[in-house]
Amino acid sequence: MRLRSLASKLKNRAVRLKKVSLRHEATSITIAKHYKNVQAEINNLDRLIDTTTAFVIHLYYVESWQTISKKLALVTAFPFDIFVSLPKHNLQFKSQIIASFPTAFVYEAPNRGRDVLPFMAIAGSLYEKGYKHVLKLHSKKSTHRTDGNEWMNDILNSLVPTNSATQLKIIKTLQDTDVAMIGPKGQYTSLKVNFEANGTHMSRIFTKLYSRAYTHDILQVHRADFGFFAGTMFWVNLESIQPLVVAAKKARLFESEMGQIDATYAHAMERLLCVFPETGSKSIYEVGPTSVEKVSYNSGDIPDWSHVYIGPRADD
Repeated sequence: MRLRSLASKLKNRAVRLKKVSLRHEATSITIAKHYKNVQAEINNLDRLIDTTTAFVIHLYYVESWQTISKKLALVTAFPFDIFVSLPKHNLQFKSQIIASFPTAFVYEAPNRGRDVLPFMAIAGSLYEKGYKHVLKLHSKKSTHRTDGNEWMNDILNSLVPTNSATQLKIIKTLQDTDVAMIGPKGQYTSLKVNFEANGTHMSRIFTKLYSRAYTHDILQVHRADFGFFAGTMFWVNLESIQPLVVAAKKARLFESEMGQIDATYAHAMERLLCVFPETGSKSIYEVGPTSVEKVSYNSGDIPDWSHVYIGPRADD
């Protein structure tokens, strides 16, 4: 009798999981169609020939817009276009974005994949449109850290220096085809951090691009040689990440939103957006208020984890 009851529970659970899977797949198809429409709109935009820089911002917390927009208004060293993604419940905020930047392209981002999927979904279109460099930002509260707001402000202050000479140095550095990314100073984090939680997703993505043997060599044998920018905000040379964008931007790969603080496809992509160009011998830099410098690998200065982090830690 007990065995029959257990078998019935397992069957019911399998039925529930199948229903959840089918709903996820159906929603994924809808999201993919939505982003196709967004990509088509971008393809029809007029880009000024001397504007090769785009700012891509995911605005889940609209209260952060005042801080972000004030920083972006200080960029005077080169022309740029702005692309802002908003979840559906924040779409009414579009008018305030346009009030700050009248030519901004504002698009809806379904609540899937946090800031990563909205960026991945348009990165290829921006590249095809002729944009060379992107500053990727997003509103960030990081409730799993005790210093979430201060962390975001520190990142913004590094990535968007008020000094026009440093602003220009960022673009000149990215014009070097050997340079892939410039992240916020002090945020380059060892790939060993929380690898156990994110390694499976990372391996699956990497084997879409490389052999299993090479994937094992990079992620298992030599992962201490690599890192990523915590916070997923950075400047990037779009060409350096295009193969990754093509291989790994599918909406169905991103889990449904459930407040996860780690171990999702988006967290794996956060790491690989930096690691992928590194494995292609591209250089990674970091920027502070007055300097743009190459990140020194294996220097002993790569932080193992922030002392203010209160989520899960890596044992490695």
